[in-house]
Amino acid sequence: MTFTNNNLRRFLIVIAAACVFQSCNLIRLINTTESRDESKEEINEFLEKHRYNYDYSVCSVDSTYASFSNEKNNIYITTSDFITAIQLRVYEPSGNLYSAYSQCGGDFKKNRNITAVPPPLNQNPNINTALKLSDELDLLELSDIQRQEIIEKSKSHPYTFVVHWAIWTNYFSENVLQDISRLKRKYPKDVLVILVNVGNSRVGINGKRS
Repeated sequence: MTFTNNNLRRFLIVIAAACVFQSCNLIRLINTTESRDESKEEINEFLEKHRYNYDYSVCSVDSTYASFSNEKNNIYITTSDFITAIQLRVYEPSGNLYSAYSQCGGDFKKNRNITAVPPPLNQNPNINTALKLSDELDLLELSDIQRQEIIEKSKSHPYTFVVHWAIWTNYFSENVLQDISRLKRKYPKDVLVILVNVGNSRVGINGKRS
């Protein structure tokens, strides 16, 4: 591979930034697209193309998405106006939080790949252990039937993985989606997977794949 002077300079800047910037800033730095409203068709096409294994694909809603940053629903006990786009929240059959991970917190790097159940516990002391699956589903504005269906299925799976992701984050989301897809394929009876696309303001479930 041959680098031009400009390409080499850009490559070196990215490498240097990786050592200096926090994960959230790094996503913005090397990401090739802007955050945007991703269409339902685009999301389904993306998931089908990569053949990810999951149970539900759901879109976030602009009117309620901001609530993920408040004290009750934030992944961290220290609240912030900024919401990290890439999150993984793992719930127990009771609906209580088992563990959670955030790209912006560097949690995926620390825990490396999630390859087995039970998944590793995140030792970050700022994780909001009071998170509830039912509260999260409330923010997605699902119908009562859809919401109840997910809750009932979660009770029969030891772990429910809720993945916050967006196409515009490129590699960062894809890396997490690949890990969880492999986990779902390996442990179909132990893992329920809900993908929440946060680059979309439309309501409800896009589709199912298992």
